[in-house]
Amino acid sequence: MGWKFRHRAKLHIAIMAFAFLIDLVLLLYIETSRHAIAHVSKSVLSAQSDTLLYFHVTVSTLTLVLYVVQISSGIKLFKGWVPTRKFHQRAAMVFVTLRLLNYATSFFIPTS
Repeated sequence: MGWKFRHRAKLHIAIMAFAFLIDLVLLLYIETSRHAIAHVSKSVLSAQSDTLLYFHVTVSTLTLVLYVVQISSGIKLFKGWVPTRKFHQRAAMVFVTLRLLNYATSFFIPTS
């Protein structure tokens, strides 16, 4: 959706800010309802080998980092710093790939 409106900066920013807000609310919901961080910590401390869980956590963390990168480069781009455009576009492709991987792997992570 954000990609479709990339040439309309204010609309693009509004859509992407809303998407980020939804993701943050979802993250908070998952943490409060499933205690995801405690689940991962327990898995690590018990030396339980759950490769898919570790992959999901890594992808999720990288997705959050890329949110910061995209917001930062997007602000620079909005302020007129054109050299950041290619970086922002490439980072967006990586972000979307990671976000889709995050979504796909979430179906295979046990909730308890």
